[in-house]
Amino acid sequence: MTTEDADPQGHLAWFRNASPYIQAHRGRTFVLAFGGEAVDEPGFAALVHDIALLARLGVRLVLVHGARPQIDARLAQAALTPHYRDGLRITDTRALPLVLEAVGRARIEVESRLSTGLPNTPMAGAGIRVAGGNCVTARPWGMHDGVDFQHTGEVRRIDAEAITAALDRGDIVVLSTLGYSPTGEVFNLHAEDVATEAAVALRADKLLFLMEHAGVRDAATATPHQPARPGRGRGMGRRARRQRPGGPGPPAERGHGGASGRAARAPDRTRGRRAAAPSSTRATARARCVHGRRRLRDDTRREHRRRRRHPGADRPAGDRRQAGARARASSWSWRSSTSPSSSATAR
Repeated sequence: MTTEDADPQGHLAWFRNASPYIQAHRGRTFVLAFGGEAVDEPGFAALVHDIALLARLGVRLVLVHGARPQIDARLAQAALTPHYRDGLRITDTRALPLVLEAVGRARIEVESRLSTGLPNTPMAGAGIRVAGGNCVTARPWGMHDGVDFQHTGEVRRIDAEAITAALDRGDIVVLSTLGYSPTGEVFNLHAEDVATEAAVALRADKLLFLMEHAGVRDAATATPHQPARPGRGRGMGRRARRQRPGGPGPPAERGHGGASGRAARAPDRTRGRRAAAPSSTRATARARCVHGRRRLRDDTRREHRRRRRHPGADRPAGDRRQAGARARASSWSWRSSTSPSSSATAR
């Protein structure tokens, strides 16, 4: 009787296949960002179960939740129209209390789901502890194109030391889209910015986004909700990885070996340049360049030697005569001061 016969559903095979990944990611730091749409969906419980499983497997988790639909619904209840500019919400004084309320409700929903531990459920005996606080320092986004964003801000600093201490204790850190300034003000932030800056500050191993729209891209392309911001080269825009000219694909297409790889790279390498010269021409030009550098070096050395031997040779005739007269006068005064007769006269 084999193990396959004893396990017809294939659970043992699944664990065997998953064990290398479990070992590879144990003790790693993951930053997981999900929008407010995920919190309202019925399948949010399954996402919480997956988060609990990762925590049990030893993954250090930092969760960043959004609250865009919750804020829009709360503003609609108060008969306020949400205003956006360049994908950012303009948070005015009237909307700020409603934003705080909506973000607080979303955070409470996330923490309540992580606190469940009913028997016969994936959360049974999980005992997950959630940590948070004022780990995100923010500053105002300010004026852009004549528009004052008021209480909309951007991430200024992430308290990586406090977050790391909570992760070392085995807690799951939950960050919201609210940031606090040194003056005690509260700013509404972008969830993608918070997750990106947290991943950079913590040097996280993975940054995961569960969003309805496109997430963080390279600085060359703007996202629907996060356009390229002029004059603020921060976050993933500055730290985004750039693909090689070959791009994704098989090794031959990326140029990792073989003639096909060199052929695939050739258009990108020679784009906008002159055609390559024959090897013999390049060798001749290289030899001429080396010979020219040697001649320049030899001429420079000869010029230095000549100047050391004849210090006043490069001066005009009048300057040379004055220099010679000053040299003879200084020599005569030194000799007269050191002669015996002058010494006796001095005595």
